[in-house]
Formats: sequence, structure tokens, C-alpha cells
Amino acid sequence: MFTVEKLTKKFGKKVVLDNITINFKEDTTVIVGLNGSGKTVFLNSITGILNIDSGTIAIDGFKPDSKEFKERIFYIPSDFYLPEYMTGKEYAYFIMSRYTKSSYQLFIEIIKLLDMSNYLDKPLESYSFGMKKKIQLAIMFATPTPIKSI
Repeated sequence: MFTVEKLTKKFGKKVVLDNITINFKEDTTVIVGLNGSGKTVFLNSITGILNIDSGTIAIDGFKPDSKEFKERIFYIPSDFYLPEYMTGKEYAYFIMSRYTKSSYQLFIEIIKLLDMSNYLDKPLESYSFGMKKKIQLAIMFATPTPIKSI
């Protein structure tokens, strides 16, 4: 279970997340809200991209600074920049090596379905925006994380 208790995040005097408590079970959850309502701040806070001001976050009892927490979550931020000097294959190996039970074979099957096999040996800088998202999604689905967020 993924738990968030009394999460608060401020930017200066502006409170963006105010004492949020929520439990996510092992099913699909969608976070919906108006632009500027704090969805990205929430996701960046629970994944450790942003430091929180107060509150606790845990997955199956593991805290965000633990290896076990990080192995249970895969997050693709909307403004994430890829290492453009790497090839698609190098990037996939690099990311998937952080998740002990990743399946490179499944990654290759997904890449085939996405018609991207011919691009794996090309540098990411040559990929279109859509192709970059596709390779990130293929990697995400080839990792056995119970929590996946885009």
C-alpha cells in the first residue's frame, strides 16, 4: 500500500499541498485536477524530486530514501530530459539496471510493438518527442514496479 500522511509543500508563503492524507491501494488510481491545482507538485513530492515541508510518505512501509521504496515506483515526469548522448539501448540498460527484476526481453517486445526496433542504436537526441515518450513507456512497462506514474 502507498500511504501519504499530512503532506505539506510550500513555495515561499504559497501553500500548494496542505496537509494531504491519502492511501492508494493496489489498483488503478487516476489523479485529475485543474491546471495549477498541484498534481505535478504532488507527484514530484511523493517521488522525492521535490523536498516536502512536512508529512510522511511510504510504500509498503518503506520510506522514500530507501532502496525498497525506489524499486516500487516508476515515474515519468512531464518535463523529464533524457541523456541525449545515449542510444535508446544504452538508456534502457541504464534505467532498467536500477530495477532488479526488469525484463529486457519484455522491453524489446514492447519496442517491436511500438515499431521502434530500428531506433535503439541511435542517440536519443535524434528521437522525436513522441519517440522519447515511447521508449520511456517501454522501459516503465518492462520494470516490475507496482506503482507507475506518467
